[in-house]
Amino acid sequence: MISLGTRVPATPEARRKRLRSKRIYAALIGAALLLLILAQGAVKEYRFQRRIGVSWEIDARGILLTQVDAGSPADRAGLKDGDRLLTVAGTAVRTEAEYDRMAAGFRRDRPVRFGYERRGAMREADVRPGLEFPWGEFLANVGVVLAYFGLGLVAYMQVFYDTRKRLLYLLAFAIAFEFALPADTLGTLAVDMASTVAFYLISGFEFGLELHLAACLPERFPWMERRRWLIPGFYVAGAAMGLWLSFAYAVDVLSLEILPETWRGSTAVLDTALLPAWAAGMLTLLLLQAARQKEALGRYQVYLVLLGILPWVLTVAYSTLVYWTDLPTPSWMTLAWSLALFPFALAIFVAMFRYQMFDIQLVVRKGMVYSALTGALLLLFYAVLGAGSFLISRLMLGGRPTIWVFSIAALLLGLAFQPLRQCVQSRIDRRFFPERHALRRRLDALAGELPGRGSVPKMGEHLVRQVREIFGLGSVRFWIVGGGREFCALVAEVPSPGPGTDPSLADTQDPALRSLLDSRHPVRADRLPAADSPFGRYLAEKGIELCVPLTSGAGPAGVLLLGGKASGQRYTREEEELLGFLAGHAALVFENARLFESATYDPLTGLPRREAVMERLAQEVRRALRYGRPLAAAMCDLDFFKNVNDRFGHLEGDRALKRVARAFAGGLRAADLAGRYGGDEFLMVLPETDTTSAREMAERVRNIIQTLPHRTDSGNAYAVTLSIGIATLEGGGTDWEARAEDLVGRADAALYKAKQAGRNSIVLYTSI
Repeated sequence: MISLGTRVPATPEARRKRLRSKRIYAALIGAALLLLILAQGAVKEYRFQRRIGVSWEIDARGILLTQVDAGSPADRAGLKDGDRLLTVAGTAVRTEAEYDRMAAGFRRDRPVRFGYERRGAMREADVRPGLEFPWGEFLANVGVVLAYFGLGLVAYMQVFYDTRKRLLYLLAFAIAFEFALPADTLGTLAVDMASTVAFYLISGFEFGLELHLAACLPERFPWMERRRWLIPGFYVAGAAMGLWLSFAYAVDVLSLEILPETWRGSTAVLDTALLPAWAAGMLTLLLLQAARQKEALGRYQVYLVLLGILPWVLTVAYSTLVYWTDLPTPSWMTLAWSLALFPFALAIFVAMFRYQMFDIQLVVRKGMVYSALTGALLLLFYAVLGAGSFLISRLMLGGRPTIWVFSIAALLLGLAFQPLRQCVQSRIDRRFFPERHALRRRLDALAGELPGRGSVPKMGEHLVRQVREIFGLGSVRFWIVGGGREFCALVAEVPSPGPGTDPSLADTQDPALRSLLDSRHPVRADRLPAADSPFGRYLAEKGIELCVPLTSGAGPAGVLLLGGKASGQRYTREEEELLGFLAGHAALVFENARLFESATYDPLTGLPRREAVMERLAQEVRRALRYGRPLAAAMCDLDFFKNVNDRFGHLEGDRALKRVARAFAGGLRAADLAGRYGGDEFLMVLPETDTTSAREMAERVRNIIQTLPHRTDSGNAYAVTLSIGIATLEGGGTDWEARAEDLVGRADAALYKAKQAGRNSIVLYTSI
């Protein structure tokens, strides 16, 4: 993959000197570009004071006007398309160089006598030269120069030492100088030749630089190490191209008859042969680089560079097409040539230095591969639609097409379009992005594994463990929405917090949590409102970086809170997209499990509901009566629990109930069962338990609840105590449900006595 290079060990003083040197060189380069831009502006002013607003072509008979701009000095003087220019100020002109020498003496609005031929007749006209300065064109060119200079400057000032960095800033500076050069100086031969020769030489240098870069991105080809002459060969070829074009241009301008091809012929070779070969070489090298990359990041970086070079390749292809088909060159081609290489240089910079800023895979996949796929399928769609309608009309309707044939064909193709696109897209994912395809399949398998884990807590534990392993995370937490969607409770987290950890609850009206649940897509934690938000403060305290809501058609089912990666890297857009995919599937699983469990378990405490615990008590009564075994039931009630809700709020009351429920579950034997009977009342079913053992069990639970620490978010500590009434099974009978209700009734009567006795106490029904 593209590396960031290595730092050269140096003392602080040496680094400061190096930085000062870089700043000096950068200032000199900027000053040179500024002087060239000012010279370019002066040249444009010089030219446009002398221009008359015509375009021409040179043939064997001389200068033929191909276009006279409307409202130009030539148009006002009566010149028209197709006129042949013969003389300027009484001097015959047959070539562009001869006209330029005459135009050097023009002055704005000072009439010049032009002699021309129109349909065989000789005519003359007085033309007053002078066009308005092209501020838009000039400022656009200045913007291009500044953009390339800025990109090169940023790369140049990087502290990393890497051959590719050097190639990048040299390329950016070369292009900046190329577009800063003055051109077309109308008769100033020395300046004109110097500018044009410099342009060709810089272009040859760029040829070598670009091929060198393509061969080194993201790393140099191994076979290039064995053929070290290849890289110098790129520069030799580029230099030969620049020197040949410069020589051919000089021969043509100086009218030296020593070459069979003129300068125009040489530029045609450049436009129709050298540039297409150049572009093909770049694409070939980059595609070979992509094919040999084993690491995903390396491939994505090459794809990004390929995406960056596409505008230049398309511009070259279109220019070649225009030449071979004799189409008129559109006015926007000049700007296209100016901007075509900037995405290439920018893509190289991002791939080398700043690829962590966004997801390269997502950019490449959506920007290049899928866009090309969709465009190709749309073209195929309309081609098949047209051909199919034509054939059906010819074969079945005698060649008379109707709107019904077209509509039916469109409907059939429309039905086939989306499955075809999905099939091709799936193949592209497997071929070009195998890591993403494998990760998506793994997440799909994870969503399918969840229902087999049984209960919601076990599903949550499996989910957080697998997500942590798949994405290499430091911590993962899963919260589920419960209580009629009034609160959100922590179900599972890794690493495990250990025993005795305070349960976590959050009100769904909390600003941060509400914003997250409403978003329906992954959200970075720092983008959620944290001010006056307990949940927002919780995210900051736990180091949460990404929040993923699990939302189904029925509404929010839960949230997945992800800590930072073990590697220290940020989450990519692609990973966020895949986590959203997982969340959509997992939401349905947890919503179905929650609905199933809500009929049996209380969503707040996780204990069985009243109906479930009464059903279990009836089963135990039946077994105890059949086999003559002891059985006890204990009704429990929290003392003055209403005061907790009134003083600290219902959310803190819910937290206290969860703590108490956890204490019940931890204090009972494996065969015992505790359920939420209603409000702050709990029912314990104690099989194989006589009066003495039941009292001992109740005393242990009462002591656990009494010593359980409670503290609010604001730091206020409080205590909760428990009153317990115990009843044991007596007598016989076959109506087990009635006996179970009688047992609960006697335990409730004992609880009433415990409340009257001062609370935080235990009363046996036999002692009433």
